[in-house]
Amino acid sequence: MLPRQAVTKGGVHMKKGDKQEENELARQRNESEQAFKLLQNAIDQGIASGEPQPFDFDEFKSRMQKKYARSSLVGSASDD
Repeated sequence: MLPRQAVTKGGVHMKKGDKQEENELARQRNESEQAFKLLQNAIDQGIASGEPQPFDFDEFKSRMQKKYARSSLVGSASDD
């Protein structure tokens, strides 16, 4: 005969302490499902964005240097 505290879940006999473990596993499964959905959404967005375009590193570097040139000038003035 099973102790009074035993509970039957899907044909498996569980003690009350096992409920915590079951809750933790359910939480982890939920987190995994959410992460999978986020990843799938990112993949879908990438596919929907069309064909990849070539990346011009020199052009990017030039834009960033122009964009941040002002902040580097401010820093260099204080170094004098």
